[in-house]
Amino acid sequence: MSDQQQSEKVTRAMAVFAHPDDAEFGCGGTIAKWVGEGIEFVYVVATDGSKGSADPEMSPDRLTFPELLAEGLEPYAVREVYVMGTDASDTWIDISQTLDTKIEALLQHTSQIRSPESLERVRTRARETAQDHDMEYAECFKKFTLG
Repeated sequence: MSDQQQSEKVTRAMAVFAHPDDAEFGCGGTIAKWVGEGIEFVYVVATDGSKGSADPEMSPDRLTFPELLAEGLEPYAVREVYVMGTDASDTWIDISQTLDTKIEALLQHTSQIRSPESLERVRTRARETAQDHDMEYAECFKKFTLG
């Protein structure tokens, strides 16, 4: 199934991750692409974000959002799961048009990114991931289809 066919089926998506910058590092180009195609996207940070930062101003309360609980947000059934960082990838997403957006998002994590030049490795990794898949830049995932 192509990216476009997949996007036509999906209207909402969610990224679940441990650290505030994990989504941008792992799948920021894919998220930017899907949001650009009109897919509603939700981030779920599974920790308080208090670890892994060199920022002395970082506090556990900075990344919790109790007001969302008061809004009565309801969960929904997950049809597909994309897992990043695995050697068993079977799905590649072309992020050639959104790689710069991914890098701009990463630059917003100032407690993690000390030098914009260090993000050249993100571009290199995306180029390497795209090799043999008829894309300039890509992110890859192991895809699981659920009931």
